[in-house]
Amino acid sequence: MDLLTDIPTERACRVRQKMPTLQATPVTKTEVVVLPNGRRATVQPGQWVIAHNQQVLEVATSLEEQYEILEDGTLHVPPTFCRRIEDVVGIGMTHTPEELVKAVERLASIKVGDIKINFTAGQLEELKYRASKRGRTLKQEIKAVVERIQGELFWGTGG
Repeated sequence: MDLLTDIPTERACRVRQKMPTLQATPVTKTEVVVLPNGRRATVQPGQWVIAHNQQVLEVATSLEEQYEILEDGTLHVPPTFCRRIEDVVGIGMTHTPEELVKAVERLASIKVGDIKINFTAGQLEELKYRASKRGRTLKQEIKAVVERIQGELFWGTGG
């Protein structure tokens, strides 16, 4: 069974090998580097040297074609965590960073007209706790809070 055609692939998925992060360094002057197989390679300005620790692994012309660039402060969310997030914010809301941010903003605030009330993580936890004590969902609890505010503002008017 040497060929992929011999293996049922209906459950195939894309994977990324877990490995240490590599360093990509832009080449600023022509130099000779030694690759892991012992071969020497001449690198030119505009190319990138890909290394782990101090060992040169490869020379790349375009990073984006072969590598995912990891910027400081970025976050990779594995699918199991995406599913858990989507259980809270809605299916499909983790496909892009923009969708995820919108979902979190919507979850963490109430908007009444032009007034937006933001909640901290601690406040949301408190609301969830109160909701669970009363046998309600978070949405039902927030709706009850809004109804109490309406009752105070418009007492005797039926809301």
